[in-house]
Amino acid sequence: MVVSLPGSLSGVTAIAANKVQATVTLEQLSDEGIAVETRGPQGPALRAAYETARLLLEALGEEAQLRVMLELENPSISPISSAAAATAAALIELLGVEPGPQELARVLNRAVAIASGRPRAALTAAALLGGLASGSEQPPYYARHPVKPPSWRIYVAKPCKPLPEPPVLVTADKLLQLSQAAATLLAAAATEGWNTRLAKLMAQESPWDYAAPEPVKRARREALEAGAVAAGLDPYTGVLVVLAEEPGPAERAAAILEAAQGCRPELVELQASDKGALLRREAEEV
Repeated sequence: MVVSLPGSLSGVTAIAANKVQATVTLEQLSDEGIAVETRGPQGPALRAAYETARLLLEALGEEAQLRVMLELENPSISPISSAAAATAAALIELLGVEPGPQELARVLNRAVAIASGRPRAALTAAALLGGLASGSEQPPYYARHPVKPPSWRIYVAKPCKPLPEPPVLVTADKLLQLSQAAATLLAAAATEGWNTRLAKLMAQESPWDYAAPEPVKRARREALEAGAVAAGLDPYTGVLVVLAEEPGPAERAAAILEAAQGCRPELVELQASDKGALLRREAEEV
């Protein structure tokens, strides 16, 4: 499972968590031609799995007819990136062939963009490789760094009713600039620990936080006032992400959302993880 880091790093950075969200099983039906059939819950995650398999076969120049079987756990938090990463890892294992990191990033970003309507480069990289990741789609770019589990945990508040998407436009050039800057910062954080500068950046308001509905803004402020390290809206999954050492700040934020929507949001507790679908541990950059 992956979520965006909150604060000013939101949208270009993500972190892998310790819960499996998507499991993909591949069956090779034939080694002639390219064809992919899918089984599993209908929706964008299954489409992402299909597009990943199809595009990766084309990129590798391999022929295979495949059956892709997708199982989802806790699908209430968007599993699109996790499904794409799991499919890529399974296909690489099946074929014994792996594209270069840049090509792999391009394929996954394109598959996720087709399935969801927008790329999720950082989330996809974190799902595939684990740890902390930053990235952009155009040009395909990501950086990944290992993470030592910090003292705080990741709390995800999933609103019981969909939130309107904040009207934020960020150009591809700006996203690339932000993701490269974030990669430099995350490299330092991965080696030096979660320093004060990183904490301050995560506590700042992102463009998506600024444009978010008022109840989300209040929930974010409430979490920070209650002692959260950081809190903010994940622009890709529509959840409120709260980083805190204990559940109190996240519970107070969830209460604000409940009062506004009239129903209790789902609250999920996660822990940062260095493992991704490929189970890699070394830092990798494209």
